[in-house]
Parts: sequence; structure tokens; C-alpha cells
Amino acid sequence: MKIYKRDPDALRSFLKKASSKLNSKAWVDEAVCIGSIGDKGDVSSWRSDIDLRIFFKPGFINFIRMNFYLIYLRTWALFTIIPLDLYAYDDIEYLSRFKSNEGIKIIKDVNNRIKNRFSDRVMG
Repeated sequence: MKIYKRDPDALRSFLKKASSKLNSKAWVDEAVCIGSIGDKGDVSSWRSDIDLRIFFKPGFINFIRMNFYLIYLRTWALFTIIPLDLYAYDDIEYLSRFKSNEGIKIIKDVNNRIKNRFSDRVMG
């Protein structure tokens, strides 16, 4: 469907803005891109999407914050026609469930837990 064919620059712009917002959230410790962006370190073509995984700090309040933030990000992506595959978790070990040869592009890694745990998969 043509609507999901997006200029890579539009995806880069969305990801840059989303990354900046995520880095300002004190209740988010880690955020990564997987998929083609994780493998190549950048949006590679008009067929790319953004596979964003966010890891929030433990606690009920952070769970609520995260879920409202997911709604915000999904709504923003919908109205700007950005193909966004978005999930949130409370433990970085969920990354081990994905393909072991899939790259990871770090957006936020407060305590270097992703870099240390998945060093063989981190891009750049």
C-alpha cells in the first residue's frame, strides 16, 4: 500500500524527535531500535519501519506513565504516517527473545546495561 511508503528522511526525523523525547523521560532507562534500523544503524529505504523497544523503570506509576506514553507515540506516528512497531517492557532480557543475529541501535542506555549485556549485537 502506497501510504506506508515513506521517505527515509521522514522516518529519520521522527526517530530523532522521538529519541530526544525518550532521553528526557526519567522513568525510561533504555530504548532501542531493532529490525533493519538495528541491523544497519539507519533508515535504509522507503520500505523501512521503526521497530522501537522501550524499557521502563519498575513500579506501578511508571507502568501507567509508559502506557500513556505508548498511546502518545502511536497517535503521533499515525497522524504523521510513520510505520511504527512499538513495544514496552520492564526488563531488557526481552531482547534475548528476538533473533540472536539481529542488530540493536541504542537510543537510551542509562546504566550501559544493553551495551554490556548485548555487546555483540549493538551497532556503532
